[in-house]
Amino acid sequence: DASTSPSGRTVAGYVLGARLRTTACAEVYRAERDGAVATVHVIHAALAARPEIVRALEQQAVRAAAATDLRNLAATLGAGVDDGLLYVVTEAEDGPTLREVLARKYASSGAGLPPRGAGNVIAQIAEALRAAGVVHGALTSDSVTIARGGRIALTDLARGPAYAAAVAAGLIEAPGCLAPELARGEPPTAASDCYGLGALLY
Repeated sequence: DASTSPSGRTVAGYVLGARLRTTACAEVYRAERDGAVATVHVIHAALAARPEIVRALEQQAVRAAAATDLRNLAATLGAGVDDGLLYVVTEAEDGPTLREVLARKYASSGAGLPPRGAGNVIAQIAEALRAAGVVHGALTSDSVTIARGGRIALTDLARGPAYAAAVAAGLIEAPGCLAPELARGEPPTAASDCYGLGALLY
């Protein structure tokens, strides 16, 4: 929470700056190290206290970091535990999440993205998953950013199995966008991602 991961604290050498958002899994910050800007995801303390969640995140972070130079995937730069904080570092975000974009759309017009725009988002996130060859497992509208230049990117590949493990442990209530087998405690699979893509499209 904010008391354990305030702006100004250093995590993995990155100085935490503005908080970008709070998700079910983490506090997300803009951060800087030696002039380089990144995004740091600080996992909530209640989740970080569970060994199975730490293990899921650290194992997935290795897989996510190996998926490099993909246009629609935010690069994973590191993960681990620093001074009691479980974290993931990804490349700097350059735009709002899909959740934020949809909220603005609904507030202004009462509708979401037009069909072509929605299809474009889903196609590009599906391509990111295909190219990475890694199961995410817990896609939500917080998983996707839409940059000012039009780039659509999956930003939390390293966090997916940890989110699923938190749901299985009953620490996070399973949202409707997650595949039902995750709520039953089953491990995420490619089928879970197909379900998640359908839920995002909906």
